[in-house]
Amino acid sequence: MNITELFIRRPITTTLIMMSFLLFGIAGYQLLPVSDLPTGSGYLCLCGYYHAGRYRKEKCYYEDRFCVGCSKE
Repeated sequence: MNITELFIRRPITTTLIMMSFLLFGIAGYQLLPVSDLPTGSGYLCLCGYYHAGRYRKEKCYYEDRFCVGCSKE
């Protein structure tokens, strides 16, 4: 008797096994770790510009689609 024949001959067992997979899947999904959303008003970005022949990089924040905090845009 192969595995497929076992499930064809015993439909109640197949249903119970599928229900247990579903319940364990839901329980496992609820236990997955999820990080909190970042706190703050904007998103961190890297701004770069050329100054005195050198390329400089700075960290700044986007607020309302504009880069705030960089010395050069």
